[in-house]
Amino acid sequence: MIGDINNPRVCEGVSAIVAKCKAQNRAVGTFVDNFESAMRYMDLGVQFLAYSVDVGIFAEACRTINNELRRIRLESDRISQNKDTADV
Repeated sequence: MIGDINNPRVCEGVSAIVAKCKAQNRAVGTFVDNFESAMRYMDLGVQFLAYSVDVGIFAEACRTINNELRRIRLESDRISQNKDTADV
């Protein structure tokens, strides 16, 4: 269960802590590793979220950049192919 932030027992515990903090006008935050968890905790009333870790954020940015560059390359290849067939 340690590190398993989506374990039902962990989620129940966090819910209880959030309720107690809200009752005492205390700010509460937690770690999330995906947007689904972020939405769940925001819906509970968590005021701040730590999302992923620096390496995870960097890896996600790299994947996004790589995917966009591939998309651009495919689009460029498609345009070049259309030009080549138009010239024939």
